[in-house]
Order: sequence, then C-alpha cells, then structure tokens
Amino acid sequence: MRIYDITEAHRSAMEAFVEDNETPFEAWVDTIEALEMTLEQKAEAYCAIVLELEAEAEAKIEAAKRITASAKTLETKAEWLRYQLMTAMQTVGKSEYKFSQFSAKLPKPRASVIIDDVDKLPPRYVIETTTRAADKKAVKEWIEFQGVAEVEGAHLEYKQSISIK
Repeated sequence: MRIYDITEAHRSAMEAFVEDNETPFEAWVDTIEALEMTLEQKAEAYCAIVLELEAEAEAKIEAAKRITASAKTLETKAEWLRYQLMTAMQTVGKSEYKFSQFSAKLPKPRASVIIDDVDKLPPRYVIETTTRAADKKAVKEWIEFQGVAEVEGAHLEYKQSISIK
C-alpha cells in the first residue's frame, strides 16, 4: 500500500506530519487520532506511512554515501594536485607564486612529532588513559543464567517493537 491508497484526510495529515519538522509529535498524534477512521484503517495507514518513510530514509542514506564518496574523491584529487604543485615548486627552487586571484607559497617546514615507541619515552612525556566498559553480552548471559531480571549494577529491559513488511 502506498500513501496515496489511504483516505484523503489521513493522507493529507500524514504528508503534513512528514514535511513538518517543527511541530511536536504529540500534536500530530492528536490530529491523526481526531480523524474519523476505524482503528484498523488507522493501523493500515500507519503501516503504509512507516514503510514509505523507511524507504525514503534508506534512499537518502544511500545518496549520502554516494555524495560522501564523491566528496572524498574530490578531496583526494585536490590533495594530489597540491602535492604536485609543491613538488614542482621545490624542484625548480621557487618558494612563492602570486597570481591575480591566487597565490601559492612554500612556508618554512613545521616540525611534527612521530612516536616510534611510546614505551621508550620518559614517563613524564606519557599520558596514561583508561577506558572501562561493560561487556553487555556477557552481562546479559550472566543475568539470564541467574534466572532473575536484575543483578547489582545491571538489569534487563524489554522493549516492544513492531515488524512492518
């Protein structure tokens, strides 16, 4: 079922809901619930809208991936051209070019630190970091093994979901 297959009133309300990013969801619930439709008609309409929104979201995610890949390609090409210009300037001994709209300059090289082996550095130059995280899978298995819903420091939480196909 597509959005145009549901009743005109519900379609109009749902299209407005989809396009409006400012009105709180609760206000839309009141609007949609006020429509004179059976619960079954509303449920069918909701399913149609959900599937359509998910398909549109997936299409936008795929488009974003293509745009991101294209942007990365452009960045790579720009970096390659920048490197070629720098190499050419170094080869001919030219440190600066000035044009009517652009300029290119080879500034004095800056030092950057490369750490070859952190263990060989004096302790005063090393920062210790600690990351702690729970192993959720192991904790879940432990709680389920105990046969309870919670243990000290953790609990299971069941969330209802809906499958729409």
